[in-house]
Amino acid sequence: GVVAGTTTFRPPVEQPDFQPDFAVFTGMFFVMKFLGLVIFGWLLLWGLGQAVDKIRASIQKKPGRVFLEGLALVLLLPLVAVLLLVTGIGIPVGIALIFGYIALWLVTGILVVAVAADWLRDAKFSKKWKISGRFKTLLALLVSSFVVAILPGIVFFVVAIFVWGAGFQLDKKVLGKLRK
Repeated sequence: GVVAGTTTFRPPVEQPDFQPDFAVFTGMFFVMKFLGLVIFGWLLLWGLGQAVDKIRASIQKKPGRVFLEGLALVLLLPLVAVLLLVTGIGIPVGIALIFGYIALWLVTGILVVAVAADWLRDAKFSKKWKISGRFKTLLALLVSSFVVAILPGIVFFVVAIFVWGAGFQLDKKVLGKLRK
C-alpha cells in the first residue's frame, strides 16, 4: 500500500531496567507470613491460652483418636457441603459450610503456631532455661512461626489434622457443658 502524507517516527520511551525477581516476592511473602504468624499466634496465646493448653493436652493424651477425628473433619466437611448444595433446601447451609471450611484453613496456621509454641514453652527441656516466661513465650512463638512458615504442604496438612481433631474434641466438651 501507499502511505499518503507525512509520517513521523517517535522512538519508544525507554523503560527502566528494574524487574523484581521472583526471589524478592518470595522473600517478602515469607517475611509477611512469618510476622503474621508471630503476631496472631501471640494474640491467640494471650487471649485463648486455656483453650490452646487443652488442645495440646488432647493431642498428647490421645493422638490416634485426635488424628482420626481431624481427618474426618477435613474430608467430610466439604463433602457434606457439596451434598447440601446439590439439594435445593440445603443451599444456604452448604454455602455457609464452604465459607466456614475456608475460614478454618485460614486460621489453621495460627492455631498450629499457638499449639506448637505452647508445647515448646512448657516442654521439659525449656524448664532449664533461666529466662522469663514472656521471653520464653516469644522465643517459642518465633521458633514455631519460622517452622510453620517453611513447612512443606504435606507436613503442615498432617499437623493441621491433629489441631482440627483436638479442636473438635474441645468443641464437643464445651457443647456438652452448655447442654447441662
